[in-house]
Amino acid sequence: MQKNLSRMESNSLKNSVQLRSIYEDEFQQTILSWFSQHSLLLVMVRYLNTGGGKDFSLLSSFREFDTFLRNLPAVTDVIVFQVHALNSFEPESSKLLIEARKLITKEKEWLLLWADNNKISGYEHAFGDDLDDLKQAVRNLKEKTVYFGEMPAWWEMDSDTMQSAIVPNEAGLIQSGAG
Repeated sequence: MQKNLSRMESNSLKNSVQLRSIYEDEFQQTILSWFSQHSLLLVMVRYLNTGGGKDFSLLSSFREFDTFLRNLPAVTDVIVFQVHALNSFEPESSKLLIEARKLITKEKEWLLLWADNNKISGYEHAFGDDLDDLKQAVRNLKEKTVYFGEMPAWWEMDSDTMQSAIVPNEAGLIQSGAG
């Protein structure tokens, strides 16, 4: 419980310090420069009034990112990670289980993504902190490539490797609200 409480407190501080639009030039230019340096960026979105509902996506170009943003509902938090720990694996590979054991030994939460064209993000996800949950998550993904690694610290303040912004509401105003 303490771990979750500190995440919520940190996230509240983050939102109280800086609220900015996904359309602000500084945010857009930062993400554009990151795409020139990396082949994939991890994007997490948190939706308004969904009890912590979130989605993840791996995007490969600024054009794809811009299209993704335009399809999001108003007052959605967008968090972009320049550096992430996700690597591609075959779902039943021994390498995936070796990586999972390393994270679990370090008491780190893991994140698993796989393609799902029925979602706005283009990906479905699972996360957890034990091996049995991971095995259950990959059980029906035999034919898909999965991306697996440590859950990024989305609750922390913006930095050189993580930037956040909010989709404006219908009036074009920025308001906090995801959670």
